[in-house]
Order: sequence, then C-alpha cells, then structure tokens
Amino acid sequence: MIALATLTARDLMAPKLVTLRPETPIFEAIHTLVTRNISGAPVVDEAGRLVGLLSEHDCLRMIAAGEFHDYGYYAVTTVRELMVEAAHTIEPTLDLYAIAAAFVRLRVRRLPVVDGATLIGQVSRRDVLAALDRDRRKRAPAKKYPDYPAGREPSGR
Repeated sequence: MIALATLTARDLMAPKLVTLRPETPIFEAIHTLVTRNISGAPVVDEAGRLVGLLSEHDCLRMIAAGEFHDYGYYAVTTVRELMVEAAHTIEPTLDLYAIAAAFVRLRVRRLPVVDGATLIGQVSRRDVLAALDRDRRKRAPAKKYPDYPAGREPSGR
C-alpha cells in the first residue's frame, strides 16, 4: 500500500486518454466527447505533444456566439479554433497535496500530466478524491459486533 502522502501524479493519472487533434472538425470532437461520456479532452499534435484542451465549455461558447448561426460556420470549425492552450500542466512527480492545491487555485476539472512537452496522462479532481477515499477505507477500524458484550467479540476463526 502506498501512503497517501507519497502518491504522485504518476500514481493517480489516467495514462490512456481520449485525445483530439487540432485539425479535427468540431462536430466530430463533440461526438467524441458525448459518446465517450467525457467533459473534455487533451489536444495533441502528431508527435503526442500537448497543444491544448477542448472542453464542453469551449463547445458551448461556440454555440452561444453569433457566428455559429451564420450558414456554414460550424461546418468548417476545427478543434484548433475553439481549444484553449494548455496553460496549466503538472509533472508526474507532483504529490497529491500539491495537486489538490492546484485544483483549488486554478478551478479546473483536469490537469494534464506532461513529461517535457509530451502528454503522458491526466489527473482529474475525482482521481484525487478517489485516492483519499481509498486511503480512508483502508484505515477504517475493524468491524465491531454490536450483538456481543464488550470484550467478547468473535475471534474470526
């Protein structure tokens, strides 16, 4: 069992990610988000380098824009036009507490984990909470038997 204090981004991250390419048509990207039941995805170039992130929020901004209603605008829109540059990334050695602090400070849902410029995984807020939950459950006291008088619980034989 790895102690909670020593968990790093590498321990918490999802290494197999759904990624998008900058040149992907936006409706193909939306289809990917919807069918894979994810709220966003990293955008990588042909070498696997992180170039941005596309979220549901970014897609909604497109729909809310006046240009969306112009004939054909949405047909030529690509991920590159709507993605945000990946300004916030973390290194694989960053510990759980620093990751939690980054989530609070940055108010983001996910943080890409990069080795140099190469995307190697992603940590979500839920990954951090799940690690905390697993640790708490492992440390939970043994079950007490309320039907037995104090000091007379079964020995477990």
